[in-house]
Amino acid sequence: MSDLDSVLNSFSKNLEKAVEGGPTERGVCSHCHLSIYGNMIEVGARRYHPDHFVCKMCSRGIVGNYYEVSGQNICQSCHLKNKERMCASCNQTIVGNATTALGKMWHPHHFNCTTCGEPMKEGSFYEHEGRPFCLRDFKSVKSSTISCGLCLLPITGKVVNAAGRKFCEKCFVCAQKGCGVSLAGQSFHEAHNSFYCPPHFTANNGLMCGGCGGELKGQYAVALGRNWHPSCFSCSGGCGKEMAGQSFVQNNGKPYCVSCDRRLFP
Repeated sequence: MSDLDSVLNSFSKNLEKAVEGGPTERGVCSHCHLSIYGNMIEVGARRYHPDHFVCKMCSRGIVGNYYEVSGQNICQSCHLKNKERMCASCNQTIVGNATTALGKMWHPHHFNCTTCGEPMKEGSFYEHEGRPFCLRDFKSVKSSTISCGLCLLPITGKVVNAAGRKFCEKCFVCAQKGCGVSLAGQSFHEAHNSFYCPPHFTANNGLMCGGCGGELKGQYAVALGRNWHPSCFSCSGGCGKEMAGQSFVQNNGKPYCVSCDRRLFP
């Protein structure tokens, strides 16, 4: 029997009872919104015709334990089967359409900006620490968060400033296997985005250029906590101008000539 047939049948029976002077009305069914005469199921403040207290997902009558999800009744069996369809925001089973983003599922009305609550659309949001943000709040969060130059995660403890970047104290250690000595406040050398204590750097590399990684012989430039071939210490803005002995601006640990810095970072 279809839902329409069920509603019409219930309406017809109720009408007959009313005409014949049958039982008085006991309330309105929360499923079909028609009057209830005779037997009913009462759940909290809601009432149902016995054949209308059914699971939203499987349409079977609910017997025993059930769950209320977004105002819908779900039988225990369907709830357990659909545990993977849990909303990442409210932790409730998702009935019907779902939004999939950030490796999780969400009720469409719960996939909102973490800060302001603005509804987000799939593909039109910004992620930070596994949470969705609108562009405005994403910029605000990023500007107030300091990320480590090595692990790239937000720094929650002491911040180490070195080589024009910021690091977690636990990350800023000698990269030599078996060493791991802290380099915070100590002399260090950088090679290929890794940092070494002086003994291990010398043992492994001799004197190495911070730009090309090649061995340094003869004169070299010292800047940004590294040693460079004069030809390698050049503007990172695209003009290639050599910066050894020249005024330069550092940005994210890289040298820029004044012109390129103004052009790229106005």
